[in-house]
Amino acid sequence: TWYGASGAITFKNYGTINYKGKRYFYAVSNGGIIQLSGKNRVNAIPYQLAGGKLTLIENDKGSVYQRNR
Repeated sequence: TWYGASGAITFKNYGTINYKGKRYFYAVSNGGIIQLSGKNRVNAIPYQLAGGKLTLIENDKGSVYQRNR
């Protein structure tokens, strides 16, 4: 689970993710894209992983998430 100002993101077993209160199937590419597939919808979200932080870029804005250890 990653935590940020926008809420929490939880990557679960079997390729599912809880993101913004909804469950999706996800796939991660080496090119820096997380693809979320849900009911009648597919989103491709650019991401960066550096310094222990996960940044997702949506609508030209970055949302930063960190894991609590």
